[in-house]
Amino acid sequence: MSKTTCKALIKDYCANCTFAGVHFIADDTKHWTERLLWASLVVLSWYGSALLIIAAWEAFVQSPISFGVETTYIDWDTKLPTVAICETSNDAKIFNVSDTIWPLDHLLDLEDALKDIAYFRGMYTLGEDEVPSITTLQSSLLKIQLGNYYRRHLTVRNIENDPLIVETTASQRACRFHHENEGGLYPHYSYSACTVLCRKRGQMNVCKCNDHFMLGTKESEICNISGIACLHAHASQLTTLKPHWATKPGLACDCLPSCDETEITVIKDVIISSKHKANKKNAHVEMLLAYLPTERFKRNVVRSRLDLVGKDPYIFILLKTNT
Repeated sequence: MSKTTCKALIKDYCANCTFAGVHFIADDTKHWTERLLWASLVVLSWYGSALLIIAAWEAFVQSPISFGVETTYIDWDTKLPTVAICETSNDAKIFNVSDTIWPLDHLLDLEDALKDIAYFRGMYTLGEDEVPSITTLQSSLLKIQLGNYYRRHLTVRNIENDPLIVETTASQRACRFHHENEGGLYPHYSYSACTVLCRKRGQMNVCKCNDHFMLGTKESEICNISGIACLHAHASQLTTLKPHWATKPGLACDCLPSCDETEITVIKDVIISSKHKANKKNAHVEMLLAYLPTERFKRNVVRSRLDLVGKDPYIFILLKTNT
């Protein structure tokens, strides 16, 4: 049995290969210059194919998503804002509680400190997946006083996602879905929930404790007096968000926006004071859409896995076999 040489195997492969032009390289009936020409063309075509494949892969990995505005608004279901209410102040409760904690002749500064600890800012208008926090925009805040009637006019713009969005990664689409919430403080992911977790980690890194408002804080991790003093000393750093490249004090949080977030714009607030003493114990708030949405954001997949494999005509033509 004769031993098959490597040259013979390569020649046999080329003669039976169905890639375009390859079998001409091993055809002994062709002149050597013609065979050399075919070899050069095959190498160049394979090189060009490799460049196209690399470019298609990089485009698929880096920019498979198109984010634009949609105006076909006839069949839309608009998501209305969520309202979160935080009690802002109650002087009667402050006086009663402070008298039970400290002697009757205690300093009034202690009552002011208790008010800062016990109460937050007021009423927030947020997207359905957002949570109120210290970094929430002031424009969404409405401070309510008893005896007044409030009417808030706002507009809403929602985001619609292509069904194929779920096949992309969070880094490709530059957003996270509600279920992509590994290690989160809240049941579902949102940008504001992520910033709360970032601030919690920042407090632990700087002061080795968390404030009593922080969700998911163990009893042993709650700040004592010295810890609260540390949080106060680093307040500008722990309550401000900044990009990674910024040098100013603040937290650089690696938080992506929610894929289903809602853009809410407050047009104006109308406040009417009641002249009747009987109404001083209540406050009324009315939320109104200034107008129905005429546009919404749309996140489309422009390069899916199927596009990468078979829908690019250049890659398909250059890689198809001679049948």
